[in-house]
Amino acid sequence: MLLQEDCPADVFWQARVPRNRRGLDAPVSQHWKSDIRTVVNGGHALAGEPSASQTLPIAASEGVLRSHVSAGRRVEQGDSYAVSKGVEVNQAFSSGLLDLVIMDAAYGTDRDTQANKLEQLEQAIHETIARGGKVLMPMPSVGRGQEIMLWAQQQFPDVPMVVEQGLVDGLKQLLRAPYWLKEEEEHMPGSVKEAIGLFLRGYGWEMPVTKEDREGLLHQHAASLWFIPDGMMQSALARWYYSQFADDEHNLVLLTGHVSAGTYAYRLLQNPGKHGACEVRKIRYKVHQGWKDVEKMLHQVPARHTVLVHADRAETDRLREGLLSEKSVSGKGILHSLSPGDELYL
Repeated sequence: MLLQEDCPADVFWQARVPRNRRGLDAPVSQHWKSDIRTVVNGGHALAGEPSASQTLPIAASEGVLRSHVSAGRRVEQGDSYAVSKGVEVNQAFSSGLLDLVIMDAAYGTDRDTQANKLEQLEQAIHETIARGGKVLMPMPSVGRGQEIMLWAQQQFPDVPMVVEQGLVDGLKQLLRAPYWLKEEEEHMPGSVKEAIGLFLRGYGWEMPVTKEDREGLLHQHAASLWFIPDGMMQSALARWYYSQFADDEHNLVLLTGHVSAGTYAYRLLQNPGKHGACEVRKIRYKVHQGWKDVEKMLHQVPARHTVLVHADRAETDRLREGLLSEKSVSGKGILHSLSPGDELYL
């Protein structure tokens, strides 16, 4: 919701334009340079630092995307395959400018859009608030947490919201580089920058500092939203919060992203009744691509070979087979699903 995105079509258009007409060496606004230095260099330009214009994407037109994936064994993939060392894939097919695309497909065969996920999140929160329960939402310190906080404030303006310092700091970090922010967002009035500024002025939420603050707010509020850092719930703070929520069956611990095996959040999700009476649910907020996103990107980023990555092999195989069976990627090159150790020659 918050960060600007690059349009693949624009990148390809730029790659087709001769280098001396792209404006790659044109002066870059001092505001942009200042934003980047503030975040990366602590406000100080480095000696010999390249200008932002020198880092724009030009590789696609210069034929440098020729690579292989790790080293290893033969990979059979039906009518499309990767082969072991010393043998090339002999394909006459060629489309677009790219030989190889490595494409995020972390959510595999999940077809839900972000709008679908937000509807599910809204419903889960609404049900908990309606029964008088509290919703605990553990989040990474920087990332989806800031987006969901702003979204929740818009969707539930009359529900008390408590936000821990770590997530507030992440929101402030975004304002230090406003170049990366979208101009506007459908879930927020005005610009994204204005929405973040309004939130940081403290309207509609509270931030505890001490344990006594937290205990006081827990006692003060019944139905309420609680945003805390640490999406895996490994920290002492996250576990303390769970201990305060656990005994009330009206409460909900709402996980919105990946939880690694063995973490406290994973154990709660696998067997919530073993740890307490409150409900524990996972409803994904999309920060990666699923089926529909991959399908769209295959049309926007034409390539001879596309390697689908970031999910386990079995799920990636299912996605690849599904895309091919629907003919939605016909003429879009060869799709590959690889395992660690496989090698792809172009």
